[in-house]
Amino acid sequence: MTATSGTWVDLPMGDLDQSANTFWQLLHLAPKGSRWSLVTPPGFADNGGLVVAQAGASLISGFLASARIGFSPMAASSDGGQQWSPGILSGPLAVDPDALAGASDGRVLALGGKPATVVLSDRGGLSSWQRVVSARHLEASPAGRACDITALTAVSFSPDGQILVGTSCSRPGRVGVFEDSARGWAPAGPLLPGVVKSATTSVLRLRAFEGGVSALIATYSGGRTELYGSSLRGRSSWSTPVEVAITGGGQLKASGISADGGLVVLVKAAKGPVAECLAGGARAWLQLPRPPAQVSAISYEEGGRIDAFAVDHSRLTIYRLAETGSRWLRAQVMQVPIQYGSSS
Repeated sequence: MTATSGTWVDLPMGDLDQSANTFWQLLHLAPKGSRWSLVTPPGFADNGGLVVAQAGASLISGFLASARIGFSPMAASSDGGQQWSPGILSGPLAVDPDALAGASDGRVLALGGKPATVVLSDRGGLSSWQRVVSARHLEASPAGRACDITALTAVSFSPDGQILVGTSCSRPGRVGVFEDSARGWAPAGPLLPGVVKSATTSVLRLRAFEGGVSALIATYSGGRTELYGSSLRGRSSWSTPVEVAITGGGQLKASGISADGGLVVLVKAAKGPVAECLAGGARAWLQLPRPPAQVSAISYEEGGRIDAFAVDHSRLTIYRLAETGSRWLRAQVMQVPIQYGSSS
């Protein structure tokens, strides 16, 4: 995620074949910076995963519940991850990359439950939360019934500050993005192109940027999964969803969103990882040179720069796409301290 505070990447490291020895790490690249820093909030068990969001001047990090932990610790930083203030969500955060959302005025949303059952709003300090809407209420609304919601998948804010909720839809041809309007919950998502109007859908990413919001949408039809990117800017309509060309037979491994609403995806394919990006406002995805084999995360930074992160247990190698866009260059190597055999 790229925001005013810089670019943030969360990814798993350690022994990825063992959940007890997989430890999620948070990395930060300062605005106009060239080297990444390790800024994982201390003192919390991070085996379950991390989700992050920018809220005003603060970066909000939430820890997914793991093992027997039934709640999610929270942390906030306003200095690039050097110092953190703790908070807590009494239940677990949903296991979705956009289970947290922040607004420029400091508001924070959380998608709670495993699976997600409720959208919550922070009442101050990341330790007091109130219900915005439950999955059951949204599913029973006229807008929810028209989509046949099967799951809550993401939270965000519209360009004018309204709450958005992303969902999965079992009714073909519907994209489940809903806005909390003055007249109740209303459909607020993009329209699928005619070629996939028979597909069911799931909103995988729903992330606000300055003046807009971007969505990464999965469609399911005939046993085949495809990915589409779309964005909403200001008071205009959503852009026509653009298909990622590489998803047939592949599995989405990671994704990122740039400061201007661009999207980047990393897909695990039979012949190795493949990556594509959709620049903010573009009408076609651009396939990137094939990333190194161990790449497990990817970032889309200010100015269009793209980095890829290769994990080998506690060793992290960061590759940067050359300015020519023709190859990946090794930019940085980090040895991340990992306490194998612990739970934090």
